Amino acid sequence: MKARLLLAWITLLMTSAGCGADPATVEYGGWRRMVSDRAYPKIVSVDFAMLPGDVKRGERFALYDYHVGELVCCMVVSSARLREKELQKVYMIPNVWITDLLNQWRSAGNRPFDPHVYELKPTSELDRRLLSIPDQGAYGGLLVRADASLSNRGIRLGAHTYQVRRTTEALADDDGGIDVYVLSDTQDPSRRIDVDVPYGTN
Repeated sequence: MKARLLLAWITLLMTSAGCGADPATVEYGGWRRMVSDRAYPKIVSVDFAMLPGDVKRGERFALYDYHVGELVCCMVVSSARLREKELQKVYMIPNVWITDLLNQWRSAGNRPFDPHVYELKPTSELDRRLLSIPDQGAYGGLLVRADASLSNRGIRLGAHTYQVRRTTEALADDDGGIDVYVLSDTQDPSRRIDVDVPYGTN
């Protein structure tokens, strides 16, 4: 009887520990900068991450400057996970931008992942750098974990090195497009990661 009680107690402790475990490390994702204009004057400039999993406040990510093939640090997670309700009520951003952040341009089964959305704060160095990045690269792109590094073969994330290419898919009725960042493992071409960064206009 005592043995059974001890086993049950150990099982309970292990289950409780599992519930409190840290989420798996998120290595990549997309980001978007939402900038105000005459139509949406209440928004000044807010950056958002679109990630494949949960992260904590303070997690740091580097921006990949696709034009020059460089990593620029850092974007810092500054909120809890943001659902559609928070994006509407707290940030008061238009529905088309919410559709971008949640990647609702694609059906659920066709998304690379269902984005977990967080607010980001750029470091001052990164904020200045964004001003010099051409076209829409200053308003969105690929994120990788802050300790990622570059080699002559691509981006090194943990034990894997990925070559990166970008394609753009037009949305229906020319309502913008989706930049798709394709990360291909240099050692195992069958290992592929896709990251969508949508830019809707309607």
